[in-house]
Amino acid sequence: MVTLTLVQKPLLNFCIILRSRILGFSMVTMLAKGLPGVRKDEKKILELLNTLSLKNHGPSKYVLALKYLDNNIMDNKNIKTFSEDEKVKIEKGIALLEEAAALGYAQACAQLGHMYQKGIFVEENVNKAFHYLTLAAKDEDFSEAQFLLGNCYNYGAGAKKDLLKAHELYLKAATRGLSVAQHNVALSFEKGIKNPSFQEGGPEYLIEKEMWKAVEYYTLAAEQGFQLSCLNLGKHYLYGLKDGSIKQDVKLARKFFERCLAVDSEFKVQAELYLEDVKEVEKSQENSKFSREIKSGERFCVII
Repeated sequence: MVTLTLVQKPLLNFCIILRSRILGFSMVTMLAKGLPGVRKDEKKILELLNTLSLKNHGPSKYVLALKYLDNNIMDNKNIKTFSEDEKVKIEKGIALLEEAAALGYAQACAQLGHMYQKGIFVEENVNKAFHYLTLAAKDEDFSEAQFLLGNCYNYGAGAKKDLLKAHELYLKAATRGLSVAQHNVALSFEKGIKNPSFQEGGPEYLIEKEMWKAVEYYTLAAEQGFQLSCLNLGKHYLYGLKDGSIKQDVKLARKFFERCLAVDSEFKVQAELYLEDVKEVEKSQENSKFSREIKSGERFCVII
């Protein structure tokens, strides 16, 4: 028997009386977070989610779907190794996601798009992935969906390859603070986007090379700890660029390489190697500075 606290009882009754999906979902959130006066209650959460799901509440269908597709199952993509019980959970989860997506819930659309992109629980299908991600990206504030849809255009997966369209979507996501999108925007500005129809007339580049913009977006991503941006900035500052758009700055190079050390990855290993180069450059600069000071008389020895 589930015992409700003095705070839970009136809230739950209020939800039932008004039959409000919004209030009901708020109660789910309170029960999940265990706010002051509200005890965490997984059984009651499931009861409320099922009730709200039957009332065609998209967010509830989505959350309930994720409870069926828990992390332990999500980590295993090989459906052949699932138990019968897990297969039933997967079927229920996918059905709920599809129902939530049909109701226009962007998170569910993005989840399905990601699953079809990667072949998680379903057969990989780039066309379905593109369909669901297009729906999800209609939410202008959903930066992850903008980014994933950008990938579809970038790689020509489910859509005709369109690097300019991909850049525009990455830029939308980057503006909303998504670090991986900021990194991709930086790459576009560093390398430029060539015009595939250049031979037929028109400009050579659809997006011109602008290194200062690249540095700006790399820095935004690096400030959030995005390792690849840290690594790229570190290399640019360590050596500088021949065109002078980035001056050599060993202190900044060290700063960004050291930020790569926070997370174990292949980028951390690369950063550690580059930090050895940083030490060599620092040593060389110190020796050069010492030589200049000797010549100018700024350094001298006192013999006692």
